[in-house]
Amino acid sequence: MTETLVEYVVEGISNILERCKNLLIKTPEDFEKSAEDYALIDNHIKEIKDYWEKPKEDAHQAHKSICDKEKEALKPWTIAKNKIAEERNNYQIKEGHIRLEAQRKAEAEAREKARKEQEVLLARAAAAKTKAKQEELLEKADNIYVEPVFVEPVVEKKIELSFGGSVSSQKDFDVVVTDVKAICKAVVNDKLPIGIIDIKNVALKTFCKLQQIKQGDIDGLQIKLRFRDINRK
Repeated sequence: MTETLVEYVVEGISNILERCKNLLIKTPEDFEKSAEDYALIDNHIKEIKDYWEKPKEDAHQAHKSICDKEKEALKPWTIAKNKIAEERNNYQIKEGHIRLEAQRKAEAEAREKARKEQEVLLARAAAAKTKAKQEELLEKADNIYVEPVFVEPVVEKKIELSFGGSVSSQKDFDVVVTDVKAICKAVVNDKLPIGIIDIKNVALKTFCKLQQIKQGDIDGLQIKLRFRDINRK
């Protein structure tokens, strides 16, 4: 495989790249000369971009066409996969609720069983004829504890496939922001990390320009003045 190297040569700018490496503007003459170099370089950049515009567009259209065909081929299979995933998720959530309720019921029954056993021992202790027997029964009553119970899950978290491999279900969750201001407040109060906030600089700059916000108007916002050169042919 060979690579095609494209050289861009424009008369009058062959020395600009080297000259710009150590550029320092100290006089009005330097400033004026730099404008010419800036314009030559800017024009050359536009020429390079123009040169590659058509190949890029052709490649973009080819890529778009391939992506469209891929999307169309994937569509019915993606719908089917998502339907299975949704039903499996719904089933596991439903079974989880049933298991939780069964767990609560089993724990309540275990507590009731322990309570009745303790009640019987306390009644026998009250009716005991000797102090030694009474203390023995009271000690037994104190030692009664609720036996731990565990309801086995119905759903197998890992299913071995007949054609090899396996499919596993792992508990996860989705996060939905319902109040952006509340989220920002949580960040301020250190309840959430600052890294979750994504500042859109372009939108922020547009807002500052429209509202004529200046340096110092808003804490945490620094507005740096700079000049942008505009090259017009």
